[in-house]
Amino acid sequence: MSGFKVKVMTMSTDKNSLQLLCRYSEDFVKLCAQEFQWKDLSKDVIMDIGCGNEFRCCKFILGEFPDVSALVAIDNVPKICLVPKPSRKIHVYQADIVKRETLEQFQGKMDKAVSANTFHLITEKKMAFENVYHLLKPAGEAAFLLYLDSELDSLKKALLEIPKFKALHKGTHDPEKYSKEHDEQYYQRMLEEIGFHNVRYKKEQAVICYPLNENCKDHLLELYLTFFKKPSENVDEIKEEVFNIYEEIVDPHEGKLCYRMMLLKLFGVKPT
Repeated sequence: MSGFKVKVMTMSTDKNSLQLLCRYSEDFVKLCAQEFQWKDLSKDVIMDIGCGNEFRCCKFILGEFPDVSALVAIDNVPKICLVPKPSRKIHVYQADIVKRETLEQFQGKMDKAVSANTFHLITEKKMAFENVYHLLKPAGEAAFLLYLDSELDSLKKALLEIPKFKALHKGTHDPEKYSKEHDEQYYQRMLEEIGFHNVRYKKEQAVICYPLNENCKDHLLELYLTFFKKPSENVDEIKEEVFNIYEEIVDPHEGKLCYRMMLLKLFGVKPT
């Protein structure tokens, strides 16, 4: 497996995980501009896949390239079209990147497609990548930011092994979500098999340190409530229990509690 750079950040006391996602998206957009040598985007229509109600990638693209022709933001959440848009250049649609029938109006019309913090959540990844390929014009560019591993997912697995927490789990759990076999070369081959050319990638391990244990506890509780139902007992007791479990499974960074995520930034071009 190839090397990777490590980026260490300290979570500000007033920041939550959504703000960290914002930071990842900003860095990703800047890297896309560098990799594809973006300059004049005044004739380009760019799709943001899995835009979320914050429209992070769209905002950063507009910030760097205010003359971009248009941004098409899609998400499979039904209420996405009701979210106020930060710009008239952003056109919002409910669509599922795995379901081609929801994407027909965009087929062959996108100059570029980007997706941050979304594809690792998709089970049918090859179908999703194939659909992106069909959305692009010839010579269209695609870029994806996804996670190869996360210590926060390790916490989720540890909690699911405890009957009390397993009974409170919401939704389903994919044990192959971060399979070791699904590394950067696995995804590179997948894109090449679909037809993408000039496929390359960059790996980065993000190490996010908590300034105080209390910040760690608050963040872990936020994560817990995302995947598990609120328990009947005192929430503070759950916070302490989750924190204690996390301390046992994660190595600190320079004496501080942290979490590590392996980020994969994947790039490809549809041939002419």
